[in-house]
Amino acid sequence: MPRLVTFVCGALLAATPVLAQTAPKFGTWGVDLTSLDKAVKPGDNFFLYINGGWLKTAEIPADRSSTGSFQDLQILSEERLKTIVADLKKKPDSGLSVEERKLRDLYDAFVDTQAIEAHGLAPVQKDLDYLAGLQTPDDVAHAMGSVKLSTMSIYNIGIGVDDKNPDNYSVNLSQAGLGMPDRDYYLSSDEAIVKTREAYRKYLADMMTLAGMSDAQARADKVLALETEIAKVSWNRADRRDADKIYNPMPASALKTLAPDFAWDAFLSEGAIPLKKPDGSERYVIVAEKTAFGPRLARGNLNKAAAFGPHADEAVQPAHRHPHGRRQHGNRLHGCRARFAYRALAGYPGPARRGCRRNLPQGAGGLSFDRRCRDHVPRGSSRGRHPGRCGRAGPAGMNIAVPSGTGMTRLR
Repeated sequence: MPRLVTFVCGALLAATPVLAQTAPKFGTWGVDLTSLDKAVKPGDNFFLYINGGWLKTAEIPADRSSTGSFQDLQILSEERLKTIVADLKKKPDSGLSVEERKLRDLYDAFVDTQAIEAHGLAPVQKDLDYLAGLQTPDDVAHAMGSVKLSTMSIYNIGIGVDDKNPDNYSVNLSQAGLGMPDRDYYLSSDEAIVKTREAYRKYLADMMTLAGMSDAQARADKVLALETEIAKVSWNRADRRDADKIYNPMPASALKTLAPDFAWDAFLSEGAIPLKKPDGSERYVIVAEKTAFGPRLARGNLNKAAAFGPHADEAVQPAHRHPHGRRQHGNRLHGCRARFAYRALAGYPGPARRGCRRNLPQGAGGLSFDRRCRDHVPRGSSRGRHPGRCGRAGPAGMNIAVPSGTGMTRLR
């Protein structure tokens, strides 16, 4: 699961009128029956019966690679975010709250491409130097678990709701380490996927070149080889959708038995998750793809990572930190990543744009979260039942904040 991100709730608390929904958007009671194709018998093709009418008229927006209800919600959330920023720009600086000023300045800095290019890699150089200095498996595990660097790992870790005990929060771990969507992108001989794999190899080399690294192609080959080994033990999508298969609770200490060659102490220490509960008993964790955590993955890949020696930063590259980079660190880096993500993976032919779509700066969603709740979520919804949380209406990719006052006391 994605790494837990703590959002700044309670931001933008200046009084604004609540735009309560007065009528359902679809039909007379909130269900869109126009999407049906009643010419199709439900027993013959239920998908076309439900969606056939919509499929006949739906169009993919010119600047998107797909469409659908979730895409519509994504676009709506983006437009609301931009409206909030535009409204803040109309107010004098002296009339802005601290959080409003943060949001405005964050957005302005994000779209100031001239300043970004002028600074080059200087803002991230300290992080790059740290990654370049990794030497041992413990060093790599610390880097993989770093909250400050927002790195990932051969294992994902985060906080969620226990799927089979919803009154509790849980520490969840799952397979990770791939820069492409899933194992098939590394192992399949399908012609289209082979082309995507070559585009990915070029993308890795391009990012390393832009980052000023030598031997970019050779390093890209090493990263792709490392991720391919991870892919070989990763689960396929069908198994990952099996709710029972991916629910494997165990004491935190059992991780050392499951994958004894991984530096769990170093990795877990970075997240500062207490491994003892308030009553002194051991914390449980929930492991998803259990067999993907075995010694073969941990020993083979963490040791390969450490074997990079002076170039151990390459071992952290499946974590989308470096060379995958962050778009805030330069337009060229962002453009390189966007070309691969939008064109090679999603099939979108057009250019990626800054300051719009999902390219809003990380943190803007959190800073404006309460504002959107107050402006766009009707009273009496889940927002009213859970102070400090606004249901699950956030844009795709945005983690929902923990309800106010709950803390982590009910973490399993």
